[in-house]
Amino acid sequence: MNRIFPLLLIGAFGLSAITGCGRDHDADHRQSAPHQGAKAAPDPDRTAARTDPDAKTNAGSAAATDPDKGPAGGTQSNTTTSNEPAANAVPVATSIVRFAAVPVTITATGTVIGGANSEASLAFPEAGRVAHVDVTVGERVAAGQTVAQLDIGPFAADAAQMRAALAAAQANYTKAAAGARPQLVAQTNAQIQGAKMQLAVAQRNSARQQQLLRLGIASQVDIDTAKTAVATAQSQLQVYQQQQSAQVQPFGPDVAAARAGVAQAQAALAAAQQKIMYATLAAPFAGIVVALLHNDGESVDPTMPVVQIAKDSSLVFTAEFAPADAQRIHRGDKASIKAQGTDDTAVGTVIAINPQQTSAARTIPVLIRLNGGGIAFGPGAYGTASITIGSQRGLVVPTAAIVSDPTTGRTQVFRKQGDRYNPVPVDIKQDVGTTTAVSSSDLHAGDVVIARGAYELLAPSQSAPKDPDAK
Repeated sequence: MNRIFPLLLIGAFGLSAITGCGRDHDADHRQSAPHQGAKAAPDPDRTAARTDPDAKTNAGSAAATDPDKGPAGGTQSNTTTSNEPAANAVPVATSIVRFAAVPVTITATGTVIGGANSEASLAFPEAGRVAHVDVTVGERVAAGQTVAQLDIGPFAADAAQMRAALAAAQANYTKAAAGARPQLVAQTNAQIQGAKMQLAVAQRNSARQQQLLRLGIASQVDIDTAKTAVATAQSQLQVYQQQQSAQVQPFGPDVAAARAGVAQAQAALAAAQQKIMYATLAAPFAGIVVALLHNDGESVDPTMPVVQIAKDSSLVFTAEFAPADAQRIHRGDKASIKAQGTDDTAVGTVIAINPQQTSAARTIPVLIRLNGGGIAFGPGAYGTASITIGSQRGLVVPTAAIVSDPTTGRTQVFRKQGDRYNPVPVDIKQDVGTTTAVSSSDLHAGDVVIARGAYELLAPSQSAPKDPDAK
C-alpha cells in the first residue's frame, strides 16, 4: 500500500510526489553530515538528547538500525539535504556538551636517578693515580665501605713539606714576640750612657763660651759651634733611647705578620692532610656495584667516576615540575609514572618538593618514591609523572570531538546549529582521556557537537568514509 497510495494522488499532487516518495524510500537512513559549511540533516531527537547526558549518537544513527522507521516509529524523513554526491557524505555521531567536574592533573618528565641516593657515580675529589679498586661488579657493599684507593705518595710528600713550613713560621713568630737578644739590649744601654756623657760635655762647653763672650774673649762663631754640638748630642741620645724601647717591647706589626704566617702554614698542612683522606673512596649508602669505570694504575680527576653503585630498593623518581605546578603539590600526593618508550606504568608517593631549590629556578624537582614498577623503572630510566591535584567544573566534550584546523591551527569542535554543523573555537583546559574540559565564549552546556566524523569535515575536497550500510 505504501507504493500504491502515491499513484492514486497523481491527479492532486503531480508526478513530483511519486519522484519524492521513491527518493525517500531508497535514501540512506544513517544520518550523514555534509562537509564544513554545508547544511546538516534535521535532528528530530535533539530535544530528547538534551535530557540524556549519556546520549552518544543522534537520531540519524538510531534510524540506521531500522530503514523503515523514523525516531517516532513513523516513516523515516531524516535524510541529508547536501547537494554533494552521496559518496562524499560523512557519517557522524553526536554528543551533548556537559557541565561537569573533571580531575586536574599536572605532568612533568623526569628520571629514576640520584633522588634519595638511588644511584651514585663515585669519583675521587682529587686528581691522582688509582692504586687499587677493591670491589667487583655485582658485589654488595655497605655504607662507608672502601671501594677504591688513590696512590697517597704525592699527598704524603706534600703534607711533610707543609709540616716543615709550619715549624718555620712558628719559630719566626716566637722570635718576633720575644724582642731583641740580650746582647743587643746591653749594647744599646752602653750607647745611651756614652751619648749622655757627650751631651754633658757639649753643654759645659757651651756655658764656658757664653762666659768668654761676655768677657769679650770668645766670638759669636764659637758660641754657635758650641750650641750645635749640644743639639747633636741630644739627637744621638734620643736615637739610642728609641732603639732601647723597641728592644724591650716587640714591634706590634712584626708580631702580627709572624702570627699570620703561622695560620697560613697551618691551613696548608690541613689541606695536605685532607688530600690524603680524599684518596679513599667510600660507598655513600648500601647497594650493589653496577659498573667499574676505571682500573688500577689509571690516572683520574674529579670529573671521572671510578665506581657506580645503585640502591636496590625504594627507587625514587625525580620529576622536574614548573614552579607554579610544584606549589600545588604536597607530600603524600599519589602519582602515576609512565616509562618512556614503553606502556609500563608505576605508582608512587611524593616524598619531597625540593626544599633547597632557589625561587629563581625554572623547574622544581619533586621526589616520588616508587612502589614497584619492574625493570622499566631501574636506575637511569626516563618517564613522565602525572599527579592529580584536585578537580574543576567546566564544559566537557568527548576528546574525539576536538580537532585542529590545518590551515589556521585553531582548536575547535563542530556544533550542530539548525541544519548545519559549524566550527566553534575552544581552548583545551584538561585532557582526561576520552573526555576533555574546554572553555569557549560561544559553546554552552546542552549544545550538540560531533563526536565522530569531525576530522572528515575539515577536508571538504577529500572523500568521506563510505557507509557500510548504504545500498
